Amino acid sequence: RHLTDGWILQRDRWPEGVLPSSGGDAAPRVSAQTPDLEVLVGGDLKKAIESLERTRREGRLAAARTLADRLGSSHPDLDPEAAQRIHLFQAELDLAEGALDGAMHRLDAVEGGLRADAVQLRHRVMVLQAELYQRLGRRGEALAKYKVVLAESRDPDDLLRARVGLAHLELLAGDFEVVLAALLGAATDGAKAETAGALHNLRGGALVRLGRLDEARAEFESALAFGRASEDRGLAARALLNRALVERRNGRFAEAEASLEEAAGLAGPTDLLGVRALVMHNLGTLLRDRGDLSRARLSLERALRLRRRAGDEYGIATTVGSLALLDMEQGVIGRAAITLGEAQDLLAAGGHEAERALIEVHREMVETLLGDPVRQAVAAASESTSLAHARRSALRAQSDGDIVGALSVLRGALADPSINGGVAERFRTVSLAHALEEDEERRVELAAQLVELGETLGPARVREARFRTAASHRPDELLSGSAGFGSDGRLDLEWAAVLQLAAVARGPQWADARRRASRRAAQLADHVLDQVPAERRAAAMDRVVRLARGGSAPTAPPPAEQLSLEWFSRVNRQLAASEGLEELLALVLDQALECTGGRRGLMLLRQPDGLEVLSTRHLGSESASGGDRQLSSSLVRSAMESGDTILTQDIASDPRFSEAASVQSLELRAILCVPIMGSAGA
Repeated sequence: RHLTDGWILQRDRWPEGVLPSSGGDAAPRVSAQTPDLEVLVGGDLKKAIESLERTRREGRLAAARTLADRLGSSHPDLDPEAAQRIHLFQAELDLAEGALDGAMHRLDAVEGGLRADAVQLRHRVMVLQAELYQRLGRRGEALAKYKVVLAESRDPDDLLRARVGLAHLELLAGDFEVVLAALLGAATDGAKAETAGALHNLRGGALVRLGRLDEARAEFESALAFGRASEDRGLAARALLNRALVERRNGRFAEAEASLEEAAGLAGPTDLLGVRALVMHNLGTLLRDRGDLSRARLSLERALRLRRRAGDEYGIATTVGSLALLDMEQGVIGRAAITLGEAQDLLAAGGHEAERALIEVHREMVETLLGDPVRQAVAAASESTSLAHARRSALRAQSDGDIVGALSVLRGALADPSINGGVAERFRTVSLAHALEEDEERRVELAAQLVELGETLGPARVREARFRTAASHRPDELLSGSAGFGSDGRLDLEWAAVLQLAAVARGPQWADARRRASRRAAQLADHVLDQVPAERRAAAMDRVVRLARGGSAPTAPPPAEQLSLEWFSRVNRQLAASEGLEELLALVLDQALECTGGRRGLMLLRQPDGLEVLSTRHLGSESASGGDRQLSSSLVRSAMESGDTILTQDIASDPRFSEAASVQSLELRAILCVPIMGSAGA
């Protein structure tokens, strides 16, 4: 939990310990002391700049800026070149903090004040300008600056930074072999550790995308060694994030989480917004792969906020894309279509062809699920370059009634070792194949594969695999399963489960559960089909639920049972027969949950010293757990002070309560809060 909640807070002091050794057992440490100003201004400008650089590498950007400002203001007699070097250092801080406008103005000012013979400074300005343009998505301008530096500079660090920058542009365009060729034989002698580390991280990134995972891991270990040796927390954290990606691709999810946790420990207490955003983004995508979509959304939304603060246009685009893929996996295909379009537009502005192509594949999947009539011809199996491409082609074939063709595409992709994809992508592809397969023997084989893959990924995927592959479910299994899917954020699976529960639960002992399931199905239908055009809602609902349940689930919710006169009479008899206040309040909460389809309920009494919890109930259990006794105090306080009923269907986006800590930590979604007033108005 600390990965998604506590670590992101900025701190004024550093945790004790030492930088992790190669074994990674020691706790991170950065000195809480800042270099003494006299050390900085003792007459040796080179040492002063080195001290500032060390402070920046530690991630203490605010301290580094303060010291740089003091150095410049306390020595107005610094020669022009020394002053310009300090301004360049401040521009690098602007870039690290996401103050891109400030960085641009500062670089323009330095460039305008350079003497004709200040060749090295001019090249350093151009490198920083290129990195700035790259952050802003201005690919052509970045390319031109890098090429000038490569043609003219003799400084080893500037040359390597320009070479790495050019290769990174190729990586964003999806030319991974070109990246490796561009970096082949690149010399690190004379370059800074962070530049050499960036070289290894970039080579590793290209190797991952080519499926050469062992080579990629070796590159990331080299980058990590540079980061540790130079005590550069940002570089070390990036290398750990990349290593976690290799572990994920290899199906070693526990090791991936360990690497992410170590990266969080390095980046958490720093001012490095970009690195912290990367940690949150990668954690979100890992949780999505493991099926924990609720926590995945929290992590990705935090990453998006950090990237917006940092002004990272490419990062914003990739995180928006990841949120869109999460919407798609939840079955919220109307919202996913809109968000995928936004991600495509953002990526198009920066020329990020590889990511843009991936988003396009998923957008076509969503359009197929929506029943969009404007589609291209079905791609052949030989054209599938990834498991996502295969799923896109299969969905198109299925929508055209060609189940045989759809299954042929999926079988070919799953059997082809050259097609890229990790365990999570394989799980998604096998899941689709199982949903479409009509041959019973083949379905049994696919079911076994799906459960095995789920066990590698974690409990949420195991729960999903068993639900998808079971021939039938008892009502109690559906009740507990729907609660689990609700906790995981799997709206599509929860929807399929409550639809089935409402259809199969029979007998008076299941009357209340059946009524709640029917109401919950209606709520989920509104949520899942949000932003879906009215004329496509019925077809979209059919596709989402059938894919979630493998084609055997009911695809329309049964009519919600109305609160009839018989119901009121029964409840009235139960209330009259209750013995004691505790039983009465529990019964009231049970009926409130039944009427609203809520998951949990609390009855509170305002006392002079605060709120007293009188009763708690949870759908499907006798009483709420300790965690369910927690509540949004800001919402309760607002209702009590105003005396008005408060209903919010999406509290995370409600400006009145979205910033409340409890809303994020408890993962609250929809809340109804009703103040019950006494005769005297209390």
